[in-house]
Amino acid sequence: MGPGEILREGVSIAPSLEKAKIPWLHSVGRAKIGLHSGALLGWNYSTGAAAVNLAISLGATRIFLLGFDMTRRQDGRTHWHAYNNKPVLDYSYRRFLQGFSAIHRELIKFPTVRIFNVTDGTSVLPYFSRMSFDLFRKYIPPQARVHCEKCEERRKAALLLSQGVLV
Repeated sequence: MGPGEILREGVSIAPSLEKAKIPWLHSVGRAKIGLHSGALLGWNYSTGAAAVNLAISLGATRIFLLGFDMTRRQDGRTHWHAYNNKPVLDYSYRRFLQGFSAIHRELIKFPTVRIFNVTDGTSVLPYFSRMSFDLFRKYIPPQARVHCEKCEERRKAALLLSQGVLV
């Protein structure tokens, strides 16, 4: 979606939205664990893991995980950005890792699917091949590379934050 575009269709696994009458929202069932398809998606203890299941269900063969460090930063932050100041609790990371472990075990059913953990080296998610941000950028097709001043400013600020230059 680009700036100013309106979401025309969406998918939800939120139990609270199952009976909602939102015409553009497709509600599907939520299994606690595992990879599923059709009218059922595996939640796997996080929305990120559920998004992986959705991507596989929609036919994705390469999935890139960004921001899945699963640990606190050395400075105590739990997010790479400043948009969410609610800290992630340590037990939540353990639960998230359980969900990704289940996905990893079930990937044998999907031999063409590759999941990459794009990281600066701080991620503790052990189940998928690691990839640097520089290498990841090479996978983005030129027509999909959107350059905007704010995006570039955020990227530079995130880099400086990860290096401990900005606090």
